[in-house]
Amino acid sequence: MADNKSCEGKLTTLECMKCGYREVFTEQQFRFTDGLSCDVCNGPTQPALTRPEDKIRNRRMKSQSTKTNLSMNMDFSESIKGLKAIQREAKKATAALKELEEQKKEKYLVIELDELGDVPKVLYKGKEINKKEFVNFQWTTKSDVPGNTDIIIDYYGDNNWLLERKSIREGISS
Repeated sequence: MADNKSCEGKLTTLECMKCGYREVFTEQQFRFTDGLSCDVCNGPTQPALTRPEDKIRNRRMKSQSTKTNLSMNMDFSESIKGLKAIQREAKKATAALKELEEQKKEKYLVIELDELGDVPKVLYKGKEINKKEFVNFQWTTKSDVPGNTDIIIDYYGDNNWLLERKSIREGISS
C-alpha cells in the first residue's frame, strides 16, 4: 500500500505539440501510455513539466467514470390486454358480490310505522305492498323456545282499472 501511495504522488504531464492540450497522469497510469497521441486532435505529445495547479485529468480517468445509458424497447400490449381482461372480470365479480349482499340484506318482512294511527309501510320479501287494507303480524310463544308467527296482509293489486283483491297469509293454521 505504501508503494501505491508513493506512486500516486508522482505526476507526469503530456502536452500536445499541435494544440497544446495537457493530460496529467499518475506514475502508475503513465507506465501504460507509451506512444500516446493527443486525445483532442490526435497530434504528437511530449512530456512537459507538471505545474502545481495541474490535477489528474486524462483519458484513463474518463473511461473509469463514464456512465452507460441503456435503452430498451419492450412490447407490453399483450400484458396490458391481459390486465384489462382481469379488471373486467374483477368488476363483474364485484357486481355479483354487491347483488348477493343486497339479497342478503333483503328482509323477509318489514313493517314501519311512523306514528300510531298512520298507514304502515310494508315490505314483503323486498317489495313494497301498496293499497293495503289489513295488516296483521302476530308472534306468540309459551316458553323461551321460538313460537308461532302469523302474517296476514290483505291488499289490492297495482292495476288501476280493476280492483283485484290479494292476500298474503303465512303461518295461519286455520
